[in-house]
Amino acid sequence: MVGIAGIGVAFPKKIVDTWETYAKPGGMRKDIWERMGCHSTYVLEPPSTPTDLAIEASKKAFAEAGIDPEEVDVIICNNYNSEYLYWQTSAKVQNLLGCHNAFTFEIFGGCNAVGSVIRASIDLFEQDDSIKTCLVVLTEAISGETWPQFISDGACVLVLKRDYKHLEFLSHSQVSDIFPTMQRLPIGGTASPFTKDIIFEGNVYQNFEFSAVQFRQEIKPLIYPSCKKVIDESLEKAGYTTADLSQIFFVHQQKYVNKSMLEMFNLPTDLSPLDYIDDMGHVSGCDVFICLKKALNDGKIQKGDIMSFAVMGLMDFHGWVIRY
Repeated sequence: MVGIAGIGVAFPKKIVDTWETYAKPGGMRKDIWERMGCHSTYVLEPPSTPTDLAIEASKKAFAEAGIDPEEVDVIICNNYNSEYLYWQTSAKVQNLLGCHNAFTFEIFGGCNAVGSVIRASIDLFEQDDSIKTCLVVLTEAISGETWPQFISDGACVLVLKRDYKHLEFLSHSQVSDIFPTMQRLPIGGTASPFTKDIIFEGNVYQNFEFSAVQFRQEIKPLIYPSCKKVIDESLEKAGYTTADLSQIFFVHQQKYVNKSMLEMFNLPTDLSPLDYIDDMGHVSGCDVFICLKKALNDGKIQKGDIMSFAVMGLMDFHGWVIRY
């Protein structure tokens, strides 16, 4: 089995009020902002970088796990925004931390990609007996976007160890019944390469093409059923049901959405730390592990507890079960 030996978390110093900074200037109604349930978020400012957050979180994870950088066999990194285009964050992290015995690779993407990282890391342990320790580096800097949630910048790093008996991964499930093509950046790829005559104003996210109609008609009706499916499948693989759960961690959507997910399972709202959304918002898919760390620190989890996790994005759903 594979377990989590250490968890490190790092946030930028700057904290902003989501109502004053994003919702009010953007014309959002106060009642909608209140339903979203996020009062403040973290913002990374230059010259600080996502790699800086990753290094800070990694050192905390090393200290908790009681290991040296030389013990790391592989580093898997996920983020959507790096310091530069075509930037390999994992290689930079390997160099800065001194993990000279580790090979590295990236899994690019947003929220759902964290599930792919977990799946890849577990598969590596199962397929390669020489791997004893894996560093999972999740770092992000896309703060400021307000659909469908308020987004924070931050990093969470996990030290995964073979045959570690605490925070053991018991199962993983993935549901990808539909892959929508409703969002894209129309220029900059092979279909429409950048040229000196192309005018590109604003940031990347302001230039995305997005079909709200397609989302409402084709995607939104499947979100809750797909989430339920992936959680049920991961629990079944581990030999448990929702009745056995001590905590359930959902990727941070709007607060009312996470409450609705609990209602879907007929679970009480105190089975998920919804209040953690208030001062953190959404930090890619790694917010589930940040919340795990906070829940451990707050004494919400006891030895032997069974926990379910669910992350999602672009209609790709991942669920896994961990036993403390």
